[in-house]
Amino acid sequence: MSSSQIDDEIDLIELIEILFRGKWLIGGVTGIISVIAAVVLTIMPTTHSMTLSIRSLSPQDMSGYAPLNNVAGISPPIYADDNLIGQTGVILAEDLMRAVRSDIEAKASLSAALLELDPFFRDFEGTSTEKAQALTKATNAFTFQRRENTSDFLVTETQNILLTRSILIRFVEIARASIRRQNLIAIANLSKSIEASLTYEIEALEAEIDNDKQTYFDNLGRKITILKEQAKIARALNLVTPSQNLSINATASSGAGNFQPANESSFTLGYKALEEEARLLEQRKKSDWKIFSPGYAEKAAQLRKLKNDKRLQRVETGLALSPLSRPETFTPAIFDTENILVEPVSNKPLIIIVVALLSGLLASIFVLFRHYAAQRNFISAA
Repeated sequence: MSSSQIDDEIDLIELIEILFRGKWLIGGVTGIISVIAAVVLTIMPTTHSMTLSIRSLSPQDMSGYAPLNNVAGISPPIYADDNLIGQTGVILAEDLMRAVRSDIEAKASLSAALLELDPFFRDFEGTSTEKAQALTKATNAFTFQRRENTSDFLVTETQNILLTRSILIRFVEIARASIRRQNLIAIANLSKSIEASLTYEIEALEAEIDNDKQTYFDNLGRKITILKEQAKIARALNLVTPSQNLSINATASSGAGNFQPANESSFTLGYKALEEEARLLEQRKKSDWKIFSPGYAEKAAQLRKLKNDKRLQRVETGLALSPLSRPETFTPAIFDTENILVEPVSNKPLIIIVVALLSGLLASIFVLFRHYAAQRNFISAA
């Protein structure tokens, strides 16, 4: 190895000695910078990540809606082997969870909570446009993480834990009230639909029965008129036949004491039958139309069924027994407001350690650079 190569190589022991001689400078610079970093980090407010867990209602949570969901005829039926075993229901956990997600994505309840609790918006002095822009920016700071078949999460970063916690709790209250109001409106519309449908069917069936009644009396009157007309014609055509005249004359000439008239002619029997039928028809009671109107029994049974329909009463009863009737118990999903996860975004001790290492490294480089610069100047002067 040449002497120039030996001179160019760095002596590790010499390097350690140089750094040891500059230990006070390195330690001082490292300590000062570390203290400054610690003070700055202590003064600076800590940014925290806050996570609100939201999960769908379980079958046990939905059991309170059973009296409402099991009302027959208000939702699609459920069959098993062609046997009706129940109804799908009108209040479903997946629908409630979908409503929660829609509310969060629309930012309606979040906006209302921010406007109500955040002092920045309560004391906002800008224009309405500027306030709307600031509100949009604030709501966009809340990130919604959707996860199928698991809990969803509403996440945000904040330097004011208490205020953000209050905003999240208020958001839940507003969202619950809004979704409850939507479902109550839907139930009210369902009741109105059932009532309108029943009223229409009852009125239509009653009109059909009234039409059958009027048709019966019209036909009865026409038939009686026709029968009487036919009886008049038969009476007018009641001529004594020659055989009948001969029979009568023979009986009279023999001087028989007991006169037996001959059999009545077909004309006589005909008009008497017609008159008797007309008389019987005229003697019918007004209520007999129900007996002689085809299909009346089926229509009457259907009308009774419609008038005895209990869906409206069952919907009202089911609604009264469900959590929807009590604002304090209704929830469209499980909001875990008691266990909002709070985590610091930055690790201050780790930052201080990194700053100390970097400052120590820079101070060491400075000491080495200063030593070799001084050595080079000495050699050049020599």
